[in-house]
Amino acid sequence: MEFLKSRGYQALYERIRAGAEAQTPAGKYVMFEILRACATIVDRKQRFTGKTLEERRNAFYAALPVGDPLSDKRAKAFDAVAVDRCAGLSGLSLAQADLDKLLAEAANGGDPGARASLIEQQLMQGRRGRWNSASPTDEQVESLKQVIATRDPAALLIAGRLLANPYDDLTLRIGPGAQPAEPRAMYDAWQVLACDFGYPCGPDNTRVQSACAYQGHCDAASLPDYLSYYASSPHDSQLADQYRAILGTAARTGDWSQLAVVRGPRVPAAGGIGTGPLGPR
Repeated sequence: MEFLKSRGYQALYERIRAGAEAQTPAGKYVMFEILRACATIVDRKQRFTGKTLEERRNAFYAALPVGDPLSDKRAKAFDAVAVDRCAGLSGLSLAQADLDKLLAEAANGGDPGARASLIEQQLMQGRRGRWNSASPTDEQVESLKQVIATRDPAALLIAGRLLANPYDDLTLRIGPGAQPAEPRAMYDAWQVLACDFGYPCGPDNTRVQSACAYQGHCDAASLPDYLSYYASSPHDSQLADQYRAILGTAARTGDWSQLAVVRGPRVPAAGGIGTGPLGPR
């Protein structure tokens, strides 16, 4: 939670590296996340970084409509979102194998976030040209259920996203009628459930601030508010509430009787257009 709420990783990184936390599963997982965000991976082709933070800030301010009554709110939200959390850590570098080792050690030590992230990476490596071509195995699904049972909010968010994704050969069915879960409503339900368990979902949530900065959607006081009033249709909002109740029971009690993972081809989306992967990668 300290990592999730941090606006700058340097102090947290240096504290963990210098102390006993560096040997704990949680410490290793946070180090993995910081290094993944901030370090140069020496044996990986580096992506083009694009505009600097100052250039993006200048472009954003220049693009704000003249006379926009939300200009002050949008500018404040942009500054909150665009903060450089890696400030002071630009000189970090390591090999991909060392980064992978940190994650594996954290997962093997039982950290729930690391366990979920490791499964996500395994699925990404198993893709065959399309993001939805590699679905979780039965063993991975059971591991995701175990992660969800810890009620760790960050880990639950990753695990829920993986279960909500619309794969070619796997469908999550939900409720007494075992209806196929609608991916977007399902993902929203997992997000709100993570909020219920303590994920930072208030007005300083990154998605809430981004929506204010870039879209002028500045009246949401929390992520659930944003999802309900801005990001979802009434149909999706109603479904997400229904799903959230069932998912909350599964997370709190281990009762997955209202949820089933079904193998086999899923019904194609209308017009053959897929929904795409859900959430951040």
